[in-house]
Amino acid sequence: LDPTSFVTWNCNGLLSRAKGNKQEIHQLITSTSSSSSSPDVIVLQEVRLKATSPTRRGEPCREDLQKIESLFASGGPFHQHEQFWSLADTRYSGTLTLLHKRLGGIQDNMAAFSTQGATDLLLNKFGLTRKDVGLSETLSAPKKQQASIKSFFSTSNNTTSTSQEHDEQGRFQFFSFPNLDLIHTYVPNHGTKPESFQRREDWDKSMLDFLQARKAILEKAGVSRKLLWAGDLNVARDYRDGTHWTVNTEGQVDEWWTNEKKCFSKPGDADNRSPQHCGMPSFTPAERTRFNNILKQGQLLDVWRELHPEGSTTHGHLSKWERPDYTWRGTLGKNGKKAKYEGTGQRLDYFLTNNIPMERVKNVKFWDMVRPEKGSFAAPIIAR
Repeated sequence: LDPTSFVTWNCNGLLSRAKGNKQEIHQLITSTSSSSSSPDVIVLQEVRLKATSPTRRGEPCREDLQKIESLFASGGPFHQHEQFWSLADTRYSGTLTLLHKRLGGIQDNMAAFSTQGATDLLLNKFGLTRKDVGLSETLSAPKKQQASIKSFFSTSNNTTSTSQEHDEQGRFQFFSFPNLDLIHTYVPNHGTKPESFQRREDWDKSMLDFLQARKAILEKAGVSRKLLWAGDLNVARDYRDGTHWTVNTEGQVDEWWTNEKKCFSKPGDADNRSPQHCGMPSFTPAERTRFNNILKQGQLLDVWRELHPEGSTTHGHLSKWERPDYTWRGTLGKNGKKAKYEGTGQRLDYFLTNNIPMERVKNVKFWDMVRPEKGSFAAPIIAR
């Protein structure tokens, strides 16, 4: 079956959420359920669990898995879902996709955990070769086979692994349903150093290359497929996606998040950086230019912004910056002192679609029950 209900959430450490926010997670699942059933798809970023080994990135290490097992046990918020992990070698980054059992299960030829693997999956799905669609024959390093987690842990864990190559930081997952392709990513932060600028540029290029490869494969196969891209994309598309912007008398927008004298806790080194890399990470011109190019080249729609071009309009009792228009919120201060980013917000998490008519989208909303004081900085997004 094709999924029809989705949740994406940067959970900022699943170990912490399992320990301190289990009740809120239950409420999240309940609030997103159209009936007694949980959402079809839940994608979590920054789970921060350690992989079993570099060759088994689809499996959390036993120590970490034991600490979160209550989430997946009978009566737990995720007990109706199969687990698909992609993890780093340390408790850093990492993603988890949860697919409801009613979807019928996922086989090895329906999931991939790198852009290379996803391209090969689609080629195999339609019986094509790289040469057929004009793609380079140059492949990445030989794939390392992963043992199925079902042979390592009890099948009662409902955890599934495939023999696919994984992104080394567990940032990419891909699922091919009967009529829908799902991309799940946790995009690396742009940072403030040349090496992080390059890392982000390389990532953006790999995603654009994959989208173009997918398009070429579908065109050659003569088929049309829906696409949904969900996750923490670590970019604010334009000024509306950050708080505390102002408009001067000439109609020009002054963004708080692009003015380093205002938004940085300490003076930055903007004088030593290209203007393309100045501003708070996620708000730099370089990131925005590449992201908007990806949207254009991939013919992708930003679903929430399509539905809310001027932000939410049903929360008139809240101030402009308090409204649920942002997925990241600054941590609250302590002992009566206001923190630097308290009251600020950014929209960094998205549902992007291709070939899905907007009239088919019933609702997209941000759910802010898990607030910064409880240890999380991002709001889940719910879509149906």
